[in-house]
Amino acid sequence: MKAHPAGFRILLLGDSVANGGTQVNDNETYPALFGALLAQKKHNAEVVNVSAGGWSVLNEAAWLKLHGTLGARLVVLEVNDRDLDQSFVGPEILDQHPPFPSHRPLSDLGEILFRYALPRTGLVPSAADPGSTGGDFQESHAKVTLNAIGEIKNFAHNHGARLALLYWDARLPVSAPQQKARDALLAWASTQEVTVIRPQLNKSALADKYFRDQIHPSVEGNRIVAKMLENSLSKEI
Repeated sequence: MKAHPAGFRILLLGDSVANGGTQVNDNETYPALFGALLAQKKHNAEVVNVSAGGWSVLNEAAWLKLHGTLGARLVVLEVNDRDLDQSFVGPEILDQHPPFPSHRPLSDLGEILFRYALPRTGLVPSAADPGSTGGDFQESHAKVTLNAIGEIKNFAHNHGARLALLYWDARLPVSAPQQKARDALLAWASTQEVTVIRPQLNKSALADKYFRDQIHPSVEGNRIVAKMLENSLSKEI
């Protein structure tokens, strides 16, 4: 993909929060809605969504190093509470997890059955993102994650792009080690002059409306995130 002909491309990196998965249409994800908002105001910008369900920050850093910034001048990295200590998701997940097949489905019915219906019955592995179900927080993994975010910033900078951070708070209890890792990330962003957008819709009285489960935003939640991105980042375009 070449640089945007008119000059300003925004690259959004993330996991299922940015991707939307099978529960949110592509045009209703916050990256698509953000792009639509910019187009309405005739900003000379293009938004590219690079995300996948189950990706960790390490996967996103690896993708960036392999493919580059695609000529973006602004990279927006989405990080949520469950990403802070998530390890790299490797190729062994292919064909072992419903959202990660290595080949096309044989039929539409098979796709519906094996990717959507059976995982809900417990007869096949869950379709939940790998690494998103949690467990004991791994502080050593959190340090690796923070280092990877620093590498993303440096890579973006070396390719003529600024880094912004979208921090997404899940609706799940936060342990003391997890809070410590979150505080360390936000403190690092402040010292590095990285813009942070943090909606904190989990604290809203309308949180049930803004989330479709304990982690992922609903269509309404995506709309609010998109608007916050526009308000926070328009000055950088």
